[in-house]
Amino acid sequence: MGEAMVSLRVTGTIVSGEGTYRVEILGGHLEEGIFIEDQVLAVSEATGRGGEVRVDYGNIDL
Repeated sequence: MGEAMVSLRVTGTIVSGEGTYRVEILGGHLEEGIFIEDQVLAVSEATGRGGEVRVDYGNIDL
């Protein structure tokens, strides 16, 4: 199916040894086989904090 460009907001919670904090991703795209959790996890890895990721799907606006 390819990818569909969308305007979206994802709010996730990352739990790590440094505590719990919120991340928000504005903009992006959805692609077959790519999940929202992966995008939040990528932010987690980029900040060097890594850890469990929980995503509140109620905060995704398509």
